[in-house]
Amino acid sequence: MDDTERLRDYLQRQIGTHTDTLNYYLKQRADAEQKIDRLRRVLGLLNGMLEYMREAEGLAAGEVPLFQEGLQEEFPYAEMTIADAAFDVLKKAGRHLHVTRIWTELQKGGKVLESNRPTLSVTGALLRDSRFENLGKNTFRLKEARTDLDQDGYENS
Repeated sequence: MDDTERLRDYLQRQIGTHTDTLNYYLKQRADAEQKIDRLRRVLGLLNGMLEYMREAEGLAAGEVPLFQEGLQEEFPYAEMTIADAAFDVLKKAGRHLHVTRIWTELQKGGKVLESNRPTLSVTGALLRDSRFENLGKNTFRLKEARTDLDQDGYENS
């Protein structure tokens, strides 16, 4: 192999490496932009709630401000437990899902976890809850959805 071929191979490897790195950071940026948009919506809601509370200080005792309804509609999983929210996600999906997909749906619904590895938190919650069946490889489904098995646990064909 002469010097020209070695240089060409080196340049091709460098291009491949830098292309992979660029694609990685572009994906990270897209994920960050989604999170930024979600945070902006939450901050908008929270600022609106605070402003409403300031204006509504004259409410009668026990009267509930209207902002809570809007918050629950846009972020239904925000105040739910991980297991209850995941149950809702799997029920809506109507099939098994990988834990990363479940976590993505929980985030879209406003669930926030203070964990460095939130998918591990979700996995742990699902493993501890009898409503979920672990299919292996971090894939879960609802136990009640097991209509494809007879009562002895064998698949119906």
